[in-house]
Amino acid sequence: MEEEKDFRKEEIFFFLLEQLIEEYTEQAMPTENAGQSTEARAICEFLEKHYMENITLDDLCKLTGLSKYYLLRSFTKQKGISPYSYLETIRIDHAKKMLEQGILPIDVAFQTGFTDQSHFSNFFKKFIGLTPKQYMNIFKDNHF
Repeated sequence: MEEEKDFRKEEIFFFLLEQLIEEYTEQAMPTENAGQSTEARAICEFLEKHYMENITLDDLCKLTGLSKYYLLRSFTKQKGISPYSYLETIRIDHAKKMLEQGILPIDVAFQTGFTDQSHFSNFFKKFIGLTPKQYMNIFKDNHF
């Protein structure tokens, strides 16, 4: 859970840095080229394949060869969400499928990359509006 907080804090730091740079400098950024789309795709594929692991911003930088600042800016501009938010979405999508199959929330939490069940439950409720158990029970009740 601490690593996820660090990832999120680092991401926020670089977004704030971007805002400061944009505020106090002229717009002279190069336009996006096809190479960045390849890198964004590589990030998406990596996150989709390794969502259950502890992934850091450094991992994504090593994968693409981009700086943290440029990676965040480029990915967010192309995808509309940050890499961390994209990872959260992947984890929740997998969690929903597992809960629909009747897999217990504690097992789902660890199999989808969350550090503990409490963090998973809180995040799931914030994202979906139901606790994992409530969500699972909807599908359990529909099988009668």
